[in-house]
Amino acid sequence: MTDPIVRRILLFGDDLGLAGLIKVIPVELICGLVGAEIRPHQHVSLQQLAKAQRLPLLIQPRATSAAYPAFVGKVRHLAPDLIIVNSYSMLIRPEILAIPRFGDVNIHGPLLLQYRGCNPIQWVLLNNETETGVTMHYMAAEFDTGDIIAQRMVPIYFEDTWRDIQARIGAATEAMLAEEIPGY
Repeated sequence: MTDPIVRRILLFGDDLGLAGLIKVIPVELICGLVGAEIRPHQHVSLQQLAKAQRLPLLIQPRATSAAYPAFVGKVRHLAPDLIIVNSYSMLIRPEILAIPRFGDVNIHGPLLLQYRGCNPIQWVLLNNETETGVTMHYMAAEFDTGDIIAQRMVPIYFEDTWRDIQARIGAATEAMLAEEIPGY
């Protein structure tokens, strides 16, 4: 019989995304952190975060890199039950998505289906939206697709900057994760 409880969670993200996840996920459930090769300016802060939490840090190389198969092997070795992604800038390929038995979850600010892809908060501002939010969804092979698990709305005020909206989305993300993660 398969154990129905998530015991090992692998987190993918940038320094802000991973720090936000660590706030709401018990560190004893986290089996490692993953950062993106294409964001080398974040590697030092990710190493510090991983060291402070006593967690291994992997850096995902491009799929065309000779190092990519070893990366896949390292993810398999960590044996995550669940992958959670927050603020990550690389596509997570099907061979990685297939590893965790409980699947893969992405946190995307702002709301899906309206704002997929890069720089969505900037697009919300450019389009003069009055509200936005954050979406938690299952991952599929393409960016920002997969069934929606939960969403939280946040208002946008006339004087808001990108940073104001990002902070509001961050707070909504923490609240949503605190409510949704225990269900796993």
